[in-house]
Amino acid sequence: MQLYIPVFFISIAILAAEMVIIRVMSVVNSASFASMVISIALLGFGISGTMITMLRKRIEPQIDKVLFISAMAAMLLTSVTLPLAGFVDFVPQSLHEDYTQIFRIGAFYLIFFMPFFVGSFFINLSFLKAKTGIGHLYFFNLTGSGIGALAILLLMTVIEPSMLMLPVVLFSVVPVLITMPRTVKGIAVAASGIILSLVPFIVMPGLTVSAYKDISYAMKYPDVKVIATKPSPSGYIQAVQSSMLRFAPGLSLSSYDVITPNQVGIYTDGSSASGIAMPLSGDEARYIDYLPFALPFAVKKSPSVLILGAGGGNPVMFSRHLGSSRVTAVEPDLPLMEMIRTKFPKAWKGVWEDPSVRVVNSDGRSFCSADTGKYDIITIPAMLSSGISFSSGSGHGENYLFTREAFADYMARLKNDGLLNITMTMESPPCALLKLETLSFSYLKDRYPDDFMKRIIFMRGMDWGMVLIKNGVFTAAEITAVKKFNNTLSADFSWYPGIKESELNSYNLIDDELYYKLACAYRDNCEKDFISSYAFIIEPPVDNKPFFRHNLRISEISRLFKSEDEGEVLPFSEWGYLVMWATLLQGIVFGIVVILIPVFAPGVRFVSEKGKTTVITYFSALGLGFMLVEMSVIQKLTLVIANPLYSVAVVISAILIFSGMGAWTSARFRTDPVKGIKIAVAGIAMGMIFNVALFAFFANSFLSFSAAARICIAVLSLAPVGFCMGMPFPLGLQVLGDRKEAFMPWALAVNGSVSVFAAVLTNILSMHLGFMTVAVIAIGCYCIALISFPGRWIKES
Repeated sequence: MQLYIPVFFISIAILAAEMVIIRVMSVVNSASFASMVISIALLGFGISGTMITMLRKRIEPQIDKVLFISAMAAMLLTSVTLPLAGFVDFVPQSLHEDYTQIFRIGAFYLIFFMPFFVGSFFINLSFLKAKTGIGHLYFFNLTGSGIGALAILLLMTVIEPSMLMLPVVLFSVVPVLITMPRTVKGIAVAASGIILSLVPFIVMPGLTVSAYKDISYAMKYPDVKVIATKPSPSGYIQAVQSSMLRFAPGLSLSSYDVITPNQVGIYTDGSSASGIAMPLSGDEARYIDYLPFALPFAVKKSPSVLILGAGGGNPVMFSRHLGSSRVTAVEPDLPLMEMIRTKFPKAWKGVWEDPSVRVVNSDGRSFCSADTGKYDIITIPAMLSSGISFSSGSGHGENYLFTREAFADYMARLKNDGLLNITMTMESPPCALLKLETLSFSYLKDRYPDDFMKRIIFMRGMDWGMVLIKNGVFTAAEITAVKKFNNTLSADFSWYPGIKESELNSYNLIDDELYYKLACAYRDNCEKDFISSYAFIIEPPVDNKPFFRHNLRISEISRLFKSEDEGEVLPFSEWGYLVMWATLLQGIVFGIVVILIPVFAPGVRFVSEKGKTTVITYFSALGLGFMLVEMSVIQKLTLVIANPLYSVAVVISAILIFSGMGAWTSARFRTDPVKGIKIAVAGIAMGMIFNVALFAFFANSFLSFSAAARICIAVLSLAPVGFCMGMPFPLGLQVLGDRKEAFMPWALAVNGSVSVFAAVLTNILSMHLGFMTVAVIAIGCYCIALISFPGRWIKES
């Protein structure tokens, strides 16, 4: 029992530290570091297991002392992790041309690795000491990790990112107090360590944000200052004030004489700049007539409008100025809405509390599934609404707003002859806009094969593109109205029903009008050739592969290293995908090395030991299978839970806590472990099949439920598979403890080392193969574990 509480708290600290580092790296650089941080954390488990294997005979006689030292080291290293990371000047946008950036990634590896290494050293050493109570100890390990995910999620709502690591350090204090020697010297050492661990939070400066972040450009303006902040799990929100800040996304070049109003800027994790809308009147609002947002209003008079993503309120204000009869503003970011309501009451009352405006806190998919209303215009203002926007890199995570199933939800909410309007920033070379075009055309072609080309208009400005889809066929009068407004915008058509090639490239010249060529490919039924031959992935996303921002083909990675003079350079937004592959390859190399060291190292030399292949196969299969299930379920349940970070916290917590229950139950099968592994693998297989079938057929139906109901459904769906996933690891480890104790720490190393690359491998497999295939691979891993279970092959020695 003495080990249970410290393992519980250090498990809380490790999982919480992992999520804090991911959250802070999202603020200062990019969310694309998530896979790397997870891999580094698991690498700590792998290497610590190998070290214990090598030093077991020297450690065991003084195991209590080593536990105390490792607890102290975990506390101290956790406290300095973020300050040290702040000194690393990493510029991911330069990865393709500045090879020194690789060494800076190495610096991140070292800094982040150390606290995870010593924390996992404590846990792995506890398993070695426990010997017989492994199932119960694993319960406290998994349950602590699950609670750590929930605890830090709650703390993210009230604590600034720069101070988020403080509660993690406080969690780490508990193992120090429990394991410290009960002597004057031991108490003095522990007290000194606790005091030192708090010093960084007293002297630590604020976070250093990447120079490529939108907010970094904004902070160079005169008279600029941050006037309000709001921490939240989904993003750190900062309100910035400057007389130079203007937000008029896609403002027409024809409106050079129009004055745009000054607005307070809103930045989420330093990017996605938008403005807080204030009520305008007269000439103040005239600039709105020259925005791409106004185009659907040239076709629809006094329309009812549904806005999916209201941001700081500009789309609401635009709609009211343009003559909407009523507006439904859907915004998923509740902390942002609360900040505007409490910190900027004039803006809230003047824009959001208009009698004709209904405000809903929800994501677009969930709202459209639950709502029964019909609208004249549905708009997704997805464009980064900033005149000074320089993206620091886009995430490659799942996005369920832009899939074929999502389009079906949107069209169901349109009135007959209603319009769906989506605007995005233009990239060079074209990626996202072309994918939006294929998504639009493919949906319409499947749904309305006879006249789908007459239901869509595609146009582009200097730095933006727009698709306009009608729930019906565009009439000649509507096309004339759009043409007239197009001239006001100084924009170009890439497609409208009846377009002539001579009408292309009137205002914003581009060398190759790919958007028009793609439309013609759909018209001529040869779109598959166009899509497959294009350098980037522009296939229309579906809910099984909802990776709208995943554009880079594996075969094109080598082009990242070409200079501009040698050929076309891939966009900076793809660096995150490159980091994922680099993390995978490094993880595989590290994993193999860590696993094989005890096989050949002097003093251990497992090369001549029987059962080593069984240990490698079994615990590798568990490490890969567990991560495949966990990561793929997180990605899949993001659709139901409707918030990526909440999905991470809920799924990780549920799986770990249910797995802890399974681990506790596994102790009952100590006398018949083969029966236990059969039950566990059968339960995992049936649980995964249940989840795949359940969400394949009912996911869209769940979206109409309340947020609390959706979370309950997600948690309950994870209970069977999570419970069974907790059994194989302690069953195998207990067999080794009873029959081949020397293999115990090595088994921990094997499991952790494979998990290093399993997390990022799951992301890559999901992108390329889809969630269904990943689920099948996960079941296959557990079947391999069943066949190679040590209880079948390793006998009493």
